[in-house]
Amino acid sequence: SSAAFWYQTEPHAPFPPLPPASERIPYEEIPIELEASLEAVQCGGTERIAVLQPGAMWSGGGQVFYPALRQEEAWLRVPFQVPDSGRWFVSLLATASWDYGVWDILLDGKTLVRAKDMYSAAIRVEEIPLGALHLEAGSHTLEVRTVGSNPQSQGSGVYIGVDAIVLKR
Repeated sequence: SSAAFWYQTEPHAPFPPLPPASERIPYEEIPIELEASLEAVQCGGTERIAVLQPGAMWSGGGQVFYPALRQEEAWLRVPFQVPDSGRWFVSLLATASWDYGVWDILLDGKTLVRAKDMYSAAIRVEEIPLGALHLEAGSHTLEVRTVGSNPQSQGSGVYIGVDAIVLKR
């Protein structure tokens, strides 16, 4: 048997607040692959369309990718189905990259996230919490609007890539 002791000088940094109990209990998780709705996706441009971009980094093997040319046409609407009515913790799996913009994220027309900077020097998938929401079973719409670009962004700097909606309860 052994014992370990840890000595700390005061004052110590405050402990971070615990999340609410409902966010700490085991949960059911339902990923909804947005690329499965590709035919129903709407986007703002007339010169380019949203496409399936395949790749191993995305949860279902691909993402909905929209290479918008200009900020005013850099928006994307993706329909998806919620299986059961109830309170869900909702998050979006989205791509951050060197040519992506700053987004507002809406669900059924309600803005949930403002000015989320999706620029990253390296391509990565990010889980963006959208909140604890009461959703009815049935059809819903995710909308991503590019509201700006990071000064470091290359190309048009307003690209959009979304992978999945994740529902937890």
